[in-house]
Amino acid sequence: WFGNESMNELMPEPLVYLNQHEAESRGIVENDVVRVYNDRGYVKVRCHIHNGLQDGIAWMPKGWQRDQVIEGCYQELSHTKVNPMSVNYNFYDIRVQVEKGE
Repeated sequence: WFGNESMNELMPEPLVYLNQHEAESRGIVENDVVRVYNDRGYVKVRCHIHNGLQDGIAWMPKGWQRDQVIEGCYQELSHTKVNPMSVNYNFYDIRVQVEKGE
């Protein structure tokens, strides 16, 4: 939805969502810039606290372009392994770490 004006009114920038417990354990508060990373790459975005998520979950909706994030690119976090049953990637099944950014 990166180019859809109506969707951009609802979510004007890419965000990563953490619950309060996960955010507090990392010293993160609402709207902090955070670095989401793994051994493949990283992305810097703002964090939104959402208590509908379980501990251990970081959620970031896909659909954003590289020039819309603060730095990096969330697609670099994923892998190139294809599921042979569905010929698809697991965008929502990626292990990452989240830390307070600069």
